[in-house]
Amino acid sequence: PCRPRYEPHGESAPPMTDWPLEHIDTDRSEKSRLDQYRVGPGKNFVYLVGDLETRRAALIDPAWNPLALLAEVRTLGFEPACVLLTHTHPDHLGGRMHHRLTPGVCELTDEIDLPVHVHEAEAENVLRFADLPEHLLRPFSDAASIEIGSLTVDCLHTPGHTPGCTCFLADGRLISGDTLFVRSVGNTDHPKGDVDALYTSLRRLEELPQKTRIYPGHDTGEETSSTLGRELEINAYMRPMEREQFRILMGYL
Repeated sequence: PCRPRYEPHGESAPPMTDWPLEHIDTDRSEKSRLDQYRVGPGKNFVYLVGDLETRRAALIDPAWNPLALLAEVRTLGFEPACVLLTHTHPDHLGGRMHHRLTPGVCELTDEIDLPVHVHEAEAENVLRFADLPEHLLRPFSDAASIEIGSLTVDCLHTPGHTPGCTCFLADGRLISGDTLFVRSVGNTDHPKGDVDALYTSLRRLEELPQKTRIYPGHDTGEETSSTLGRELEINAYMRPMEREQFRILMGYL
């Protein structure tokens, strides 16, 4: 079971309250379904991606109210198959944050054994901060593919916001985590951030088809999803520019 992960002055800090899970959007194709939910004080987006043939589904970044997301999967008639993590900041993973506990993969895997897929650069964080049993950890490298029933999810390593940041591409949809937002991008002004790596990652995403649907990791107050073509038009960080221009735009003068 989950253990206290932060003990100031010898006392366990209370867990953060489970936040209401708000359904935002459903994107359904002939072979798959994506459901987008908003949750938490940072307006995180968490996702269900399911294969309509086998009725198996992945839970993506299930922090803040993981058991409510699990209940949604089951209510929609899917079998939970695995967890996919875009990165391991506590608002996506769960675990320690600001001397408190955020519900996440620890509470989820206490309820049901699910493999947790995360880029190898951040695999240790899942064990350290979220108390995941090691036998459930599934580290992957760049260009890996994960099968959810008959649905293939491609893992695109997009470091910058964190070393292991990954976008998941499934059936024409890109779950972009904190790499690419609607009209914005993830920040890099923290110890593990790398503005030059983010520049390279965004250039990689530009190579995807422009009709690719973008589903970000947070609600930035704009639309809750977009397309790559639209972001190339309206997102200043995605416009063609030299690396030094990007650094200046990101605040590195």
